Amino acid sequence: MNGDISRATFRPNRHFHDVAMQQGRVHLDADWNEAQAIGSYLDETTRVDTIGPRGVPKVGGGFEIGIAPGATDLKIGAGRIYVDGLLCELDASDVGLTNVEADAVTVERMVVDGRAFAAAEWIEVRGSDDGVAPEIVRVESIDVETRVLHIDPSLANTALTDPRARRVVSYTSQPDLPAPELASESGVGTRVDWLSAWATRSTSS
Repeated sequence: MNGDISRATFRPNRHFHDVAMQQGRVHLDADWNEAQAIGSYLDETTRVDTIGPRGVPKVGGGFEIGIAPGATDLKIGAGRIYVDGLLCELDASDVGLTNVEADAVTVERMVVDGRAFAAAEWIEVRGSDDGVAPEIVRVESIDVETRVLHIDPSLANTALTDPRARRVVSYTSQPDLPAPELASESGVGTRVDWLSAWATRSTSS
């Protein structure tokens, strides 16, 4: 990200504790930025020393990798993980469903977690009944005006109490993916082969 910054003065080997504001001295962006950098460096170093190179909380941990239905994609679990002292978060907020059919659901709003639903994404559909297991389906197409998501495979249970849905981020539908060959149109035909093989190895081991 570009910015109008005069200079970057933070150096870890100086071991500065803070930056003091001085009476009558002009406030400079470099002083403010160095104070922020000192705090960030302390926070990140403390996390690495206490958590380690990477770690997830017992409650709210995320980024667990699983296999999507049909072994055509990899699911990425929502939650938090710390990597090299940096907090990484993957949001997955619920959205209410105003109508649930076997092959389509109608969402209350199209934008969730700052992004609109898109074709080829996965969603988890569930109700408030604890005894009903959530179902993961893929969005095949979308009618934006009516907020209808056409899904596949079909839902086994459409009689849900307080039906809700949330986006399930996957390898091929993750935000900011730099479009490797695996997720390109030319790679669609090969996804099933290697993911099925990976699933077979994981199950056998």
